[in-house]
Order: sequence, then structure tokens, then C-alpha cells
Amino acid sequence: MTIEILAVKDRFNVASGITRPYLCEASNGKTYVVKTKLSLTPKHIIAEYVAACLAKTLGLPIPSFEIVYIPDFIAKSVRPEWRDGISEGVAFAIEYIEYASVVKFQQAYQYCSLPLQKEIYLFDLWINNSDRTLSDKDTGNVNLLFSRSLKKLFLIDHNLAFDSNLSDTQFTHHIFSRVNRSKTNANWSFDLVDRPYLQDKFSEAIQCIDEVFSEIPEEWQPSDDYDSYLESIRNILNRILTNEFWKNIV
Repeated sequence: MTIEILAVKDRFNVASGITRPYLCEASNGKTYVVKTKLSLTPKHIIAEYVAACLAKTLGLPIPSFEIVYIPDFIAKSVRPEWRDGISEGVAFAIEYIEYASVVKFQQAYQYCSLPLQKEIYLFDLWINNSDRTLSDKDTGNVNLLFSRSLKKLFLIDHNLAFDSNLSDTQFTHHIFSRVNRSKTNANWSFDLVDRPYLQDKFSEAIQCIDEVFSEIPEEWQPSDDYDSYLESIRNILNRILTNEFWKNIV
């Protein structure tokens, strides 16, 4: 049963990110942060969805997400200054975590176990997502929310994933990079046990990729090079099976 957007309650400001998503009430009674086909490029909204599916498959802490439908009358009823980013059609929606805030540096290390730190760092390397930066001065764009009530972190915002031009140096300031780990008591590194366990876990997640691709709405699909984009995603994910990928991880 398709989840429909019943009301647009708010729009996030520019400081929340260039996509400026909408806060919406849905027909299932939940509140979602919604990104539309007008607020993201086709490849970016596909990246959001594919990365979310992979994170869920791996058991990483990501809010519940859905593909939702925005009726035409809802899109046209929003405030005039919000209309540039919304239209009738399907959109990507991630459940709103009430009272959650952007994580602070010390919180990230305090409330995220060492195994989970490794998996989040590896996940971002795997999907070529360098957009999770944070310094010990709490500067950066970490794309991690922290819920004090749940004492839990949540991964968000993967629209910049699957960048085929990304270099390893762009992960220098990742929240769980070697540079940042050295400033904490969690100064870990990947060891001989990590690779076989994590390689098996992540490569098993690749098995769902064709199903994920089949669920991408047609109206999100770019008019050109769609198949080559999906093939690029597949190639990026398959790097985890190579020695070249692992030898560059620090």
C-alpha cells in the first residue's frame, strides 16, 4: 500500500543542507523528512535510496525510510517560497527522529561502539561517501544524528554517495578517520580478523543490489546513461572483494 504525504509541515533551512528537505505528515501516521525529485538530481536521489537499502541490509543504524507519493494538491498547497522543490510524484522519505540533533565529536565516540565505528567508516569508504566529516572542534558536515532519549546514533544523507571520482584523501576528516581516532581513546585500526568478517558481511549485502535497482521508481531515472550509472554503483561496491580496496584502508 502506497504511503501518501498528507501535509507539508515545514521546510528545513539552508544550514541543514543544500537539499532543503520537507518535514511531512504521512498517511501511515508517521512524520518524515522528505527529499523530492526536484530537490535532488536523479543520480543523487537514487544514491540516497540505494545507500539506505544497503545500510539497512547491513544492520547499520539508519532511520526507517520509504518511497512516498506526494499528491498534486499537496504540492500546490505549500507556501509559495517552498514550491521550487516539490511537485506531484514519488519522493524519498526518512522517518523523523524527534528531538535528535547533529552529533558532537565526543558523543560519536561515546555512544558508538568500536565495532560499529569500524562498520560506519567502512560503509562510507565502500559506497564512496566522504560526506560525514567532523573535527574535535565539532566543525564539519557529519550527517549523523544523536538521540539522547534513545542514546543512539542515526546515519542520514547519502545523496553524495557513489562518487566515482572520489579519492582516498577525501576521507581524512571522516568522523571515524585515523586522524580523528588518534584524538580519542578509541585509537583503533583494522586488524587481521576484521577483513574476513567484514568482507563477507558486506559482499553478502551486494547480493540484494539487483532487487534494490528494480525498486527504483521510473520517474527518478535519468533520461541518459541510467544503465551505466547502475553499473558504476555495482563496480564501486564490488571493490570490497579486491586487495586494492583493503590495502588503502587505515
